[in-house]
Amino acid sequence: HVQWPPGWVGKEEIVIVLFPGFTALDVFGPHHMFVLMMGAKVHLAAATELLVEGGAAAVTVDAVVDRSGVAKSTLYRHWSSVTQLLVDVMRSSMPDLAAPAPGQRFEDALRAAVRSIAASVAAPEWIQVVPAMITLQRQIPELGELITADRVATTAIFREILDVGVEQGVIPEGLDPDRAGLLLAGPVVLAAMTGDVGDPDEIVDDAVDAFLALHRRHDRA
Repeated sequence: HVQWPPGWVGKEEIVIVLFPGFTALDVFGPHHMFVLMMGAKVHLAAATELLVEGGAAAVTVDAVVDRSGVAKSTLYRHWSSVTQLLVDVMRSSMPDLAAPAPGQRFEDALRAAVRSIAASVAAPEWIQVVPAMITLQRQIPELGELITADRVATTAIFREILDVGVEQGVIPEGLDPDRAGLLLAGPVVLAAMTGDVGDPDEIVDDAVDAFLALHRRHDRA
């Protein structure tokens, strides 16, 4: 395997010249690639802890390295700056939203989507990172762009789910996917933020049932 000379750390693009046609796995080997991937996860977890404990100012390269116990060179292989690391911390905290599966019933797809959001916001780190996310989006343009992209992606999935409902004759055409997302995810997110989680499945079912009661077509046979 390659033994990098001093100063070559983070310069894996040199492999393209030295080893044309080889992948990173070919050059570094599975063990080294595993170490790199695990190191990134440990750094990400350490940065998240520091952000929660002391805000963005607490997230420095040295602090992340000290907290994680993983070499600084590994950090720089994945992030060229603390800003990029913070953006990935936020990205890892974004709620996941399940897209509808082919042939899935509308109501099942709706419940699956809201349950996926509930599972994401139930993580303790999520509610702790939210205040920093709100503050930092004004300071870090990349974070604002990330939040906007996440909102666009979420709207697209809700639009896809609503289209399934229209196709299956459950709801009328013309429902706003942004408003649908607020009505469906709002109760779940509010419960997580207030700590009044109760039974997450019950909260999801109540939100979906309320949405269907409001928008279900009443002309169905």
